[in-house]
Amino acid sequence: MRLVPVLLASALLLTGCGAGASGAPDSSEELARAYVGAINARDGERVCGLMTRAVAAELSVTDSNIPCDRTVAGLIGYVEDAGMPEFLRYRLGGVRSGATRGEYSSIRLSLEARRRSTSGEQGFETCSFEDTVWLTREAGELRIAKPSAALYIAAGATNVPGGVSAPPGLKAAGEDEGPQLIDCEPESGKQPDPEAAPHSAAGFAARTAQELSVSDVRCFEAEGSDGWDVVCKYFDPRMGERMKLAYRVDPLGAISSSGAVPGSMPLPPAP
Repeated sequence: MRLVPVLLASALLLTGCGAGASGAPDSSEELARAYVGAINARDGERVCGLMTRAVAAELSVTDSNIPCDRTVAGLIGYVEDAGMPEFLRYRLGGVRSGATRGEYSSIRLSLEARRRSTSGEQGFETCSFEDTVWLTREAGELRIAKPSAALYIAAGATNVPGGVSAPPGLKAAGEDEGPQLIDCEPESGKQPDPEAAPHSAAGFAARTAQELSVSDVRCFEAEGSDGWDVVCKYFDPRMGERMKLAYRVDPLGAISSSGAVPGSMPLPPAP
Protein backbone atom coordinates (compact mmCIF):
# COMPACT_ATOMS: atom_id res chain seq x y z
CA MET A 1 0.00 0.00 0.00
CA ARG A 2 1.43 3.34 -1.03
CA LEU A 3 -0.41 6.00 0.93
CA VAL A 4 0.74 9.58 0.86
CA PRO A 5 1.65 11.16 4.18
CA VAL A 6 1.80 9.17 7.39
CA LEU A 7 -1.34 11.07 8.31
CA LEU A 8 -3.35 9.19 5.69
CA ALA A 9 -2.09 5.81 6.76
CA SER A 10 -3.06 6.46 10.36
CA ALA A 11 -6.02 8.82 10.23
CA LEU A 12 -8.04 7.15 7.50
CA LEU A 13 -7.87 3.77 9.20
CA LEU A 14 -9.48 5.12 12.35
CA THR A 15 -13.22 5.33 12.90
CA GLY A 16 -15.52 7.12 15.26
CA CYS A 17 -18.82 8.87 15.77
CA GLY A 18 -20.04 12.45 15.66
CA ALA A 19 -19.47 15.47 13.32
CA GLY A 20 -21.90 18.15 12.55
CA ALA A 21 -22.84 20.66 9.92
CA SER A 22 -26.15 22.20 9.01
CA GLY A 23 -27.82 21.15 5.79
CA ALA A 24 -27.07 17.47 6.30
CA PRO A 25 -28.49 15.18 3.57
CA ASP A 26 -31.76 13.49 4.52
CA SER A 27 -31.18 10.23 2.67
CA SER A 28 -28.26 7.88 2.13
CA GLU A 29 -28.32 8.53 -1.63
CA GLU A 30 -28.21 12.30 -1.11
CA LEU A 31 -25.31 11.85 1.30
CA ALA A 32 -23.44 9.64 -1.20
CA ARG A 33 -23.80 12.22 -3.96
CA ALA A 34 -22.75 15.01 -1.60
CA TYR A 35 -19.69 12.97 -0.52
CA VAL A 36 -18.53 12.28 -4.08
CA GLY A 37 -19.27 15.86 -5.13
CA ALA A 38 -17.27 17.26 -2.20
CA ILE A 39 -14.27 15.07 -3.05
CA ASN A 40 -14.42 16.20 -6.69
CA ALA A 41 -14.55 19.83 -5.56
CA ARG A 42 -11.60 19.33 -3.16
CA ASP A 43 -13.99 20.73 -0.53
CA GLY A 44 -12.41 19.54 2.70
CA GLU A 45 -14.92 21.44 4.83
CA ARG A 46 -17.84 19.67 3.17
CA VAL A 47 -16.21 16.22 3.33
CA CYS A 48 -15.48 16.65 7.04
CA GLY A 49 -18.95 18.04 7.64
CA LEU A 50 -20.43 14.80 6.32
CA MET A 51 -18.34 12.75 8.77
CA THR A 52 -19.10 12.05 12.40
CA ARG A 53 -17.31 14.28 14.90
CA ALA A 54 -14.87 11.57 15.96
CA VAL A 55 -13.94 10.75 12.35
CA ALA A 56 -13.41 14.44 11.61
CA ALA A 57 -11.21 14.67 14.71
CA GLU A 58 -9.16 11.66 13.59
CA LEU A 59 -8.64 13.34 10.20
CA SER A 60 -7.17 16.39 11.94
CA VAL A 61 -3.52 16.87 12.88
CA THR A 62 -3.88 18.18 16.40
CA ASP A 63 -0.11 18.37 17.03
CA SER A 64 0.21 20.90 14.21
CA ASN A 65 -3.18 22.49 14.76
CA ILE A 66 -4.36 21.46 11.27
CA PRO A 67 -8.12 20.86 11.22
CA CYS A 68 -9.88 18.14 9.26
CA ASP A 69 -10.93 20.39 6.39
CA ARG A 70 -7.37 21.49 5.61
CA THR A 71 -6.03 17.95 5.96
CA VAL A 72 -8.58 16.44 3.58
CA ALA A 73 -8.34 19.27 1.04
CA GLY A 74 -4.56 18.82 0.98
CA LEU A 75 -4.75 15.07 0.48
CA ILE A 76 -7.23 15.00 -2.41
CA GLY A 77 -5.23 14.93 -5.64
CA TYR A 78 -1.95 14.54 -3.72
CA VAL A 79 0.95 13.02 -5.67
CA GLU A 80 3.66 11.43 -3.54
CA ASP A 81 6.28 10.80 -6.23
CA ALA A 82 6.78 11.85 -9.84
CA GLY A 83 5.13 9.33 -12.12
CA MET A 84 2.46 8.35 -9.57
CA PRO A 85 -1.16 8.85 -10.67
CA GLU A 86 -2.90 12.13 -9.90
CA PHE A 87 -6.59 11.87 -9.00
CA LEU A 88 -8.75 14.12 -11.17
CA ARG A 89 -12.38 13.35 -10.38
CA TYR A 90 -15.01 10.66 -9.83
CA ARG A 91 -17.95 9.68 -11.95
CA LEU A 92 -20.71 8.10 -9.91
CA GLY A 93 -22.35 5.24 -11.75
CA GLY A 94 -24.90 4.19 -9.15
CA VAL A 95 -25.93 4.05 -5.50
CA ARG A 96 -27.61 1.09 -3.83
CA SER A 97 -28.32 -0.12 -0.31
CA GLY A 98 -25.77 -2.30 1.46
CA ALA A 99 -25.59 -4.31 4.66
CA THR A 100 -26.68 -3.22 8.14
CA ARG A 101 -24.68 -3.95 11.29
CA GLY A 102 -26.20 -2.73 14.53
CA GLU A 103 -26.32 1.07 14.53
CA TYR A 104 -24.52 1.21 11.18
CA SER A 105 -25.98 0.93 7.69
CA SER A 106 -24.06 1.00 4.44
CA ILE A 107 -24.46 2.12 0.86
CA ARG A 108 -22.64 0.78 -2.17
CA LEU A 109 -21.26 3.17 -4.76
CA SER A 110 -20.20 2.26 -8.29
CA LEU A 111 -17.36 4.68 -8.99
CA GLU A 112 -15.02 5.45 -11.86
CA ALA A 113 -11.94 7.47 -10.97
CA ARG A 114 -10.16 9.46 -13.66
CA ARG A 115 -6.44 9.81 -13.03
CA ARG A 116 -3.42 11.19 -14.82
CA SER A 117 0.12 9.90 -14.71
CA THR A 118 2.63 12.55 -13.66
CA SER A 119 5.38 10.99 -15.78
CA GLY A 120 6.52 12.59 -19.02
CA GLU A 121 3.80 10.83 -20.99
CA GLN A 122 1.06 12.25 -18.76
CA GLY A 123 -1.28 9.44 -19.77
CA PHE A 124 -4.86 9.32 -18.54
CA GLU A 125 -6.60 6.29 -17.05
CA THR A 126 -9.94 5.27 -15.59
CA CYS A 127 -10.24 3.08 -12.52
CA SER A 128 -13.52 1.33 -11.74
CA PHE A 129 -14.37 0.01 -8.28
CA GLU A 130 -17.19 -0.62 -5.83
CA ASP A 131 -17.08 1.42 -2.64
CA THR A 132 -18.82 0.72 0.66
CA VAL A 133 -19.70 3.77 2.76
CA TRP A 134 -20.79 3.12 6.35
CA LEU A 135 -23.32 5.48 7.89
CA THR A 136 -24.76 6.20 11.30
CA ARG A 137 -26.95 8.85 12.88
CA GLU A 138 -25.71 11.51 15.24
CA ALA A 139 -28.08 13.96 16.87
CA GLY A 140 -30.67 12.67 14.42
CA GLU A 141 -28.58 13.46 11.33
CA LEU A 142 -27.05 11.00 8.88
CA ARG A 143 -23.26 10.92 8.97
CA ILE A 144 -20.38 8.92 7.46
CA ALA A 145 -19.02 6.67 10.20
CA LYS A 146 -15.77 5.67 8.52
CA PRO A 147 -13.65 6.99 5.61
CA SER A 148 -14.20 4.82 2.56
CA ALA A 149 -12.03 3.64 -0.33
CA ALA A 150 -13.08 6.73 -2.32
CA LEU A 151 -11.11 8.97 0.03
CA TYR A 152 -8.02 6.72 -0.11
CA ILE A 153 -7.97 6.66 -3.90
CA ALA A 154 -8.59 10.40 -4.18
CA ALA A 155 -5.59 10.87 -1.88
CA GLY A 156 -3.25 8.98 -4.21
CA ALA A 157 -3.56 5.36 -3.09
CA THR A 158 -2.75 2.86 -5.84
CA ASN A 159 -4.62 0.15 -3.96
CA VAL A 160 -7.00 -0.08 -1.00
CA PRO A 161 -6.00 -1.68 2.32
CA GLY A 162 -7.97 -4.65 3.61
CA GLY A 163 -10.70 -3.85 6.08
CA VAL A 164 -11.77 -0.51 4.61
CA SER A 165 -15.15 -1.95 3.56
CA ALA A 166 -15.81 -3.54 6.97
CA PRO A 167 -18.23 -2.00 9.49
CA PRO A 168 -16.62 0.46 11.93
CA GLY A 169 -14.67 -1.39 14.61
CA LEU A 170 -14.69 -4.75 12.78
CA LYS A 171 -12.20 -6.49 10.54
CA ALA A 172 -13.25 -7.59 7.09
CA ALA A 173 -12.97 -11.21 6.05
CA GLY A 174 -9.76 -11.60 4.11
CA GLU A 175 -8.21 -8.43 5.54
CA ASP A 176 -4.99 -10.31 6.29
CA GLU A 177 -4.66 -11.19 2.60
CA GLY A 178 -3.26 -7.73 1.92
CA PRO A 179 -4.36 -4.66 0.00
CA GLN A 180 -6.85 -4.90 -2.84
CA LEU A 181 -5.78 -3.59 -6.23
CA ILE A 182 -8.15 -1.37 -8.14
CA ASP A 183 -8.95 -2.04 -11.79
CA CYS A 184 -7.42 0.67 -14.00
CA GLU A 185 -7.35 0.91 -17.77
CA PRO A 186 -5.47 3.48 -19.87
CA GLU A 187 -7.70 5.84 -21.83
CA SER A 188 -7.27 5.91 -25.60
CA GLY A 189 -8.77 9.37 -25.95
CA LYS A 190 -11.44 10.70 -28.31
CA GLN A 191 -10.96 10.79 -32.08
CA PRO A 192 -11.98 13.84 -34.13
CA ASP A 193 -15.74 14.23 -34.53
CA PRO A 194 -16.91 17.43 -36.31
CA GLU A 195 -20.45 16.76 -35.05
CA ALA A 196 -19.41 16.64 -31.39
CA ALA A 197 -19.91 19.53 -28.98
CA PRO A 198 -17.16 22.11 -29.70
CA HIS A 199 -15.63 21.93 -26.22
CA SER A 200 -15.86 18.17 -25.76
CA ALA A 201 -12.73 16.06 -26.19
CA ALA A 202 -13.96 14.85 -29.59
CA GLY A 203 -14.76 18.43 -30.62
CA PHE A 204 -11.29 19.63 -29.69
CA ALA A 205 -9.80 16.67 -31.56
CA ALA A 206 -11.66 17.79 -34.71
CA ARG A 207 -10.51 21.39 -34.21
CA THR A 208 -6.89 20.34 -33.69
CA ALA A 209 -6.86 18.08 -36.74
CA GLN A 210 -8.39 20.74 -38.99
CA GLU A 211 -6.50 23.83 -37.80
CA LEU A 212 -3.06 22.19 -37.53
CA SER A 213 -3.44 19.73 -40.44
CA VAL A 214 -2.17 16.89 -38.28
CA SER A 215 -3.07 13.22 -38.01
CA ASP A 216 -3.65 10.50 -35.39
CA VAL A 217 -5.32 12.97 -33.03
CA ARG A 218 -6.59 11.81 -29.64
CA CYS A 219 -7.94 14.24 -27.05
CA PHE A 220 -8.64 13.74 -23.36
CA GLU A 221 -10.64 15.64 -20.78
CA ALA A 222 -7.93 16.92 -18.43
CA GLU A 223 -10.37 17.83 -15.62
CA GLY A 224 -8.34 20.93 -14.73
CA SER A 225 -5.06 19.06 -14.30
CA ASP A 226 -2.26 21.69 -14.21
CA GLY A 227 -4.93 24.21 -15.13
CA TRP A 228 -5.78 22.62 -18.50
CA ASP A 229 -9.24 21.46 -19.52
CA VAL A 230 -8.38 19.33 -22.58
CA VAL A 231 -5.12 17.68 -23.66
CA CYS A 232 -4.64 16.45 -27.25
CA LYS A 233 -1.92 14.21 -28.64
CA TYR A 234 -1.19 14.05 -32.36
CA PHE A 235 1.45 13.38 -35.02
CA ASP A 236 2.87 16.47 -36.73
CA PRO A 237 4.23 15.47 -40.18
CA ARG A 238 6.19 18.72 -40.52
CA MET A 239 8.16 18.03 -37.34
CA GLY A 240 8.17 14.29 -37.80
CA GLU A 241 7.20 13.59 -34.18
CA ARG A 242 4.29 13.29 -31.83
CA MET A 243 3.20 16.45 -30.07
CA LYS A 244 0.99 17.39 -27.16
CA LEU A 245 -1.34 20.40 -27.12
CA ALA A 246 -3.46 21.57 -24.18
CA TYR A 247 -6.37 23.98 -24.04
CA ARG A 248 -7.83 26.04 -21.25
CA VAL A 249 -11.45 27.17 -21.65
CA ASP A 250 -12.99 30.15 -19.86
CA PRO A 251 -16.50 30.09 -18.29
CA LEU A 252 -18.01 31.48 -21.50
CA GLY A 253 -16.60 28.62 -23.57
CA ALA A 254 -13.82 30.52 -25.32
CA ILE A 255 -10.23 29.25 -25.39
CA SER A 256 -8.32 31.40 -22.91
CA SER A 257 -4.89 29.80 -23.38
CA SER A 258 -3.12 26.88 -25.02
CA GLY A 259 0.30 25.28 -24.95
CA ALA A 260 2.21 22.71 -26.99
CA VAL A 261 5.26 20.56 -26.27
CA PRO A 262 6.85 17.44 -27.78
CA GLY A 263 4.97 14.32 -26.81
CA SER A 264 7.77 13.13 -24.53
CA MET A 265 7.67 16.31 -22.41
CA PRO A 266 5.20 17.13 -19.64
CA LEU A 267 3.01 20.16 -20.22
CA PRO A 268 3.80 23.16 -18.02
CA PRO A 269 0.97 24.50 -15.83
CA ALA A 270 -1.52 26.74 -17.61
CA PRO A 271 -0.66 30.46 -17.36
